[in-house]
Amino acid sequence: MKSKYSLGITLLGVAFIVALQVLWLSNTYQLLKEDFQKELTDMVEEALLKERDLRLDLFYADSTATDLAFDQRADELTRFNEALNEEGIPVSLVAVDSIAKELLTAQHITNEITIDLIDASTGRVLSTSNPRFHVHFGGFVASQAVAVNYERTHGIRMLVDNPYSIIFSRMIVLLIASLILLALVVWSILQQMHFIRQQDKIASLRQDFTYAMVHDMKTPLSSIIMSLRSLRSGKLDGKEELKQKYMGIAEDEASQLLALTNKILTLSRLENHKLELHVDRVELKPLLDDLMQRFTVKAAKQVSFDVQLAVPSVLADPQYLSEALSNLLDNSVKYSGESVHIEIASHETFGHFILSVKDDGLGIAPQDLKAIFEKFERGEAAKRSRQGGASGFGLGLNLVYQIMDAHGGRVEVDSVEGAYSKFTLWFPKEIKTESHE
Repeated sequence: MKSKYSLGITLLGVAFIVALQVLWLSNTYQLLKEDFQKELTDMVEEALLKERDLRLDLFYADSTATDLAFDQRADELTRFNEALNEEGIPVSLVAVDSIAKELLTAQHITNEITIDLIDASTGRVLSTSNPRFHVHFGGFVASQAVAVNYERTHGIRMLVDNPYSIIFSRMIVLLIASLILLALVVWSILQQMHFIRQQDKIASLRQDFTYAMVHDMKTPLSSIIMSLRSLRSGKLDGKEELKQKYMGIAEDEASQLLALTNKILTLSRLENHKLELHVDRVELKPLLDDLMQRFTVKAAKQVSFDVQLAVPSVLADPQYLSEALSNLLDNSVKYSGESVHIEIASHETFGHFILSVKDDGLGIAPQDLKAIFEKFERGEAAKRSRQGGASGFGLGLNLVYQIMDAHGGRVEVDSVEGAYSKFTLWFPKEIKTESHE
């Protein structure tokens, strides 16, 4: 339940951050748009001044005007301007359009524009420099109207088509920074969610491991206590054979607890790189004979072996090799039907001695193959043991993996569910003998 709340709060946090980013970018866009409108208004004013100067230059360049007196030339200019006003165009829109385009091009803006003469009171367009001006999907931005007569009844404005590309180009640094920031936030939140899931998984594994450990330790401890009570009660006095049997039970169960304890300690030393290996050439036949005899006697089912040793020995630590093989054989016996046939083989390949253990047991599901060597993988084992399945902690195969890694080798698995499982141990032909401390 807590993880669900954490996920909900996390998603709300992401939504809030995204909303803030969108709001910030939207406000930034509006500010840049207003700045761009002011720039267009300044360009219109500058274009009007240049258009007036151009008109004066054209007037004074007229040969007839240069022959007139100054007062007469001023009168002629007044009449020229009045003539434009009578036509409803106090300025030349085409000239202003051309000048405005030059000013925009100087700022690397090539968008389509138009210059409108508007009625200042109603905003109605009286005339335009570009009748074919077409507003595309991106819309347009307009400058403020600039008065062109003393009465301020007429104004000039500039319209720029699709200004968003211009504004967004000015926001490119902010956009990239925002995207990077947002990506970092999302990545951090995803990492947090992954961490929460991992914590939940660890908590679940710890709970299942504790259950499995208590379950597996309870049985031998109960057997030991029962045997000791029987021996202490005196009921077995004079029954030497029965007494030896109960003592044997207590000893076997104590050995099982000790083996479990050693397994956990070995894993701890391996993970902390404090395991000292004593690598030597180990003869496989006597080692396997001892293991096969032990499992044949101990197993509550029929166990048969087939041993084919093309290579009689390998370079390994005898104690940990025996422990690795013991775990593999124990799994073969556990995860099988009423009987099991185990094939053990060795051969040599380039740079490695190979030792394999194959059984005709229950096999391993494909989805579990990638995780079987992980520590406490058998969190599911606790559930299976509650339902009467094989119990365990998920330490055995992880121990095999760690032992092979300490030897500089590796372990591989090949299995078909319901058919067989085959574990292959790869031992290097040359192993450094320094300790793993």
